[in-house]
Formats: sequence, structure tokens, C-alpha cells
Amino acid sequence: MTLADQRLGVIGVGNIAGALLTGLATGPRPPHAVLLSPRSAETSASLAARFPQMRVAADNQAVVDGSDVVMLAVRPQVAREVLTPLRFRPEQRILSLIAIHPLAKLAPLVAPATRMHRALPLPPVARRLGPIAISPPDPELESWFATVGTVVPVADDHHFEAIWSTSALIATFYALVSRAADWGVAQGLPRESAERYAKSVFHAVAQPLADPGAKPAELAALAQTKGGLNEQILRHMTEVGAFDEVARALDMVLARLEGR
Repeated sequence: MTLADQRLGVIGVGNIAGALLTGLATGPRPPHAVLLSPRSAETSASLAARFPQMRVAADNQAVVDGSDVVMLAVRPQVAREVLTPLRFRPEQRILSLIAIHPLAKLAPLVAPATRMHRALPLPPVARRLGPIAISPPDPELESWFATVGTVVPVADDHHFEAIWSTSALIATFYALVSRAADWGVAQGLPRESAERYAKSVFHAVAQPLADPGAKPAELAALAQTKGGLNEQILRHMTEVGAFDEVARALDMVLARLEGR
């Protein structure tokens, strides 16, 4: 029996869990049966209305009782409060989407279940786009999630938190696009034109990254010509330490995720 054929239960149906469930349900290997927790009632009800194999359970214990695989997607601040009263079974597989909860911290909350994994999907997984980090590696889980995103297996919690830290650059990426458009407006361009051009540029130049063999450093080199405009800005950003600041910001996020 594959993972898609097993009963999936979800505790904490927020944006990320909803996106993952949507991607799975509309992909080539949709889950056979899904039990949703009644909290986040609007999201759970919406999913149950869209997908016939999904239904809302009476409470969180009913989700656990009726599932072979239990996905945990509650906020880290309430994880202990929500999970401690629940009675898990030894044979259940636990899939955690909870931030700041390494497996050692999760283990006592889901005992006697011991088969645990962490996963990190991002919202575009609803459209079957983007990365899904999985730790520890598991061929069966990786095969299923490969139907909805780019699977990145990582060996341990430290590597998982490092991967998670990288996703904290998403808002900065959008802010860079916005700042480029703002600069155009300051030069007298209509905002619609400035934003349309900036969005189109960044969208187009991101496309080569979809190639699994693409090397970002090589793409950066190809985008420059000696004495050209791209070389000028990249040299300036390097000289003022902009990329060093990116590394320092990622260090701070990693320390936060690891509780340091």
C-alpha cells in the first residue's frame, strides 16, 4: 500500500497544510482519504467542499484515531498544548510541518509513535511548484511529494533548519522587485509601466532556475559582460557588503530556528 492509499489525518489546517493538501489532491497521486481537524474551520470546510475524499473530524483525537499518517501543522507556540492530550499509536507515521520543533523535541509529544519526519512545503505547492524539504530522507515519502514539488531530502535537523532559513528570503525577493519599480516611478515612469517591467524581468530571468542542472553562480556570470551594466551593479553590491549582510541575516534566522 502506497502513502497515497493510506488514511491521512491533518491537525492544524492552516495556509501551508491547505496548500500541500491542494497540491496533492490535484496531482497524479491524490490521497485516498483525508481527515481534517475542526480548528481552522473555514479552511477545513473549504477543502472538504472541494475534494470528496476530505472530511472534517469531530475533534483532534478523532483525526488521530482515523489515520495511518498524521500531519502536524499547528503553530509552534501551541504544539505542546494541542499534542500532549492526544493518544497516538506505535505504528503511525508522523509528518511534522511545525517550525522550531526538531524531532527530539517532537518525540515525547507523539509517543509511542516513533516513525517521524519533518517536511517544509511553501505556499506555491498548491500549484505543484517549489521545494519540499524532507528530513530524514525517506524514499516512499519523497516519491509521493515529488508529484507536487521539488523534493530536497536533508540528513538531520541542523540541515533542515538551514534549508528553512533560506526560505526567509522570499519577502526580500519581492521587496527587491518592488524597490526596482519604485525607482522607475521616481524617474517619472507611470507605476503600471514600472511594475509591469520589473515583474516581467524577474519572472523571466528566474525561469532557467527550473532546470535541475542550473548553477546560479554560472547564470550570474553569463548575465554580465565586461564593463557592462550588470557587472557594475553586482560589483557595487559586493563592495558595499550587501551579500555579506544576506549571510549574516541567514545566520540570525538559523540561530532563531535552532533556539540559540
